[in-house]
Amino acid sequence: MVVLLPAGHPATARQGVHRVLRPRQGRTHAGQHLSNPRHLAASAGRLADAQRALARKKRGSKRRRKAVARVATLHAKVRRQRLDGAHKAALALARAYDVIVHEDLRIVRRAGMQRTPT
Repeated sequence: MVVLLPAGHPATARQGVHRVLRPRQGRTHAGQHLSNPRHLAASAGRLADAQRALARKKRGSKRRRKAVARVATLHAKVRRQRLDGAHKAALALARAYDVIVHEDLRIVRRAGMQRTPT
């Protein structure tokens, strides 16, 4: 759970960015939605084409090595986009709030919380 507080506001239990159920999405205490841009889904077509082309190449060939490099390049691009988005979101939150608190919740399954077998 992440709690962000603007300057001059007292801390209450309902303020902050709540990321309990879905760790890649969140909302600030003002109701502003923190979006998840889904970079992999945006690049899925190009990546699928590159992987199909890779599957058609003969193992050990120079063309296969080039195809492997192309697939790796596309995956690296998605990784860089995700990292850049995370950095931009963190910078925006750091500029908007004076106090940022991070809590790592370790939830242990208890008797009432366990799933029943189907």
